[in-house]
Amino acid sequence: MSNFHTLAIDQGTHMTRALLFNEKGEAVATFTRKIAIYQRNPMEVEQSPDEILSSVRQVVAESVRYASKHSLMIKRAGLAMQRSGVVAWDRETGQALSSMLSWQDRRAVAWLTSFSSHKQAIVQRTGLRLSPHYGVSKL
Repeated sequence: MSNFHTLAIDQGTHMTRALLFNEKGEAVATFTRKIAIYQRNPMEVEQSPDEILSSVRQVVAESVRYASKHSLMIKRAGLAMQRSGVVAWDRETGQALSSMLSWQDRRAVAWLTSFSSHKQAIVQRTGLRLSPHYGVSKL
């Protein structure tokens, strides 16, 4: 059996986790970091982009340390991220310009309602229905 492993990183709404899988697809180690959610009111749900990035870095570092300690080689890695969360970053500094608007954020629901008469055309053109959960309404 080879000591090559796969690192899977799942950055979700409530936590970031990293799993190391052996060549048989068996999880040999798991590392997690919880992520805070800030619900300003029933419509506004935000998260800290710095906390999210830090949590990814932490679980990756723990995975690498574990692999090194157990003489495992990480041969490949994959990353899955939250759906439809939106954050803007400064191109030059790399700093977040605001909190991340969570996929759960619904503050644009009233604005989206103004497009109701164009619902079919929007679905035909984009393949997406009008939903405040999608990232485009957050932009």
